[in-house]
Formats: sequence, structure tokens, C-alpha cells
Amino acid sequence: MTSRRPCAASVASRRSSRSAATWVAAVFGLVAAAAPGSTTGWRPPRSPRFGRGLVELARLGRAAGADELVALGSPAAWFGRDRPIPQRDGRAFDAYLDRLAAFDFAPNRAMVFSAHQMGTARMGARPADHVCDERGRVWSDRGRVVRGLYVADASLFPTAIGVNPMITVMLLARRVSRTVLAEA
Repeated sequence: MTSRRPCAASVASRRSSRSAATWVAAVFGLVAAAAPGSTTGWRPPRSPRFGRGLVELARLGRAAGADELVALGSPAAWFGRDRPIPQRDGRAFDAYLDRLAAFDFAPNRAMVFSAHQMGTARMGARPADHVCDERGRVWSDRGRVVRGLYVADASLFPTAIGVNPMITVMLLARRVSRTVLAEA
């Protein structure tokens, strides 16, 4: 029997601004099969899902206005590194997408990893400083709770905790679910 483990392919994108360069990382969740009896627990995927994940991430970054894209690996696949390529240059971008679709995911070639995104909708008592209140309810721009809108994952963390967040996320989800039930 083949076990399945979550893996992720990622593309980093950079968008220039007048004040500073902003880096945005996007993660596309994928599943890779682990070989039975394998000591490493992972083998290169044989389906095109990893390449497809890179292609879709690049499209997402481009749609968000990225000037520069990179798929991490050995070698890395860059787009716009030497010179920013205008958004309207579709041929160059299509060629980059073709490179990503054929990206080499053999061992020691592509960087395949996971990340725990935390703190993107921080909870706290003050709407001026936090997206959600202590119960996971989302603040409106007027400083009131938006009725029926909740966040119940690692986004609530005030900051990254530096360890695997699974237990903390489960407890936060339980806490928010109690609020949802109480307000239903």
C-alpha cells in the first residue's frame, strides 16, 4: 500500500514599489506518494501536478503584478531577473510557463518543502491593530465585529510561534467553533 504525504511546490515573486521591494511567497499544496518500505519516505512525483502547481503560482504572481518570479531548485527558474519584462509580453511569460511545467523534481533538483503561514489575520482586543477579536470574529473597518464571519486557523496567531502549530491550531479552531455555536 502506498502512503501519501503532503508536500508543496512554491514560487516566490517580487513586486517593486517606490519605497521597497516586496517579496510574496505562494504555496500550492500537492500530494506526493511515498514508496512502500522507503527509508526517505518520498520519491519524485510521476504526475505533472508539481509542474502544474508551479505554472498556476506563476500565473497568480503575474496577475498580482510581480516583476520577478523564481521557482527554487538547482538550477532555479527565473523570470524577469535580468530586466523587468513588461506585463504585456505574453510570449516570454508563456515560455517561462513551459519551463515551469517541465521543471525537474528529481532528488536534489527542485526545492520541495512546506511552511506554516501564521499571523495573517491576527487576533487581539483592538480593531486598529488586529484583524480579528480574541474569539476569531473579524473586525469591520468601523471597529465592530462582522456578524457570521470567523477565522479559525494559524492566521489568528499574533506572531509566528517557531514550532509546528498543529495543536495550537486545533485548540484555536475549537475555541472559535464554540463562539460560532454560541452565536448561531
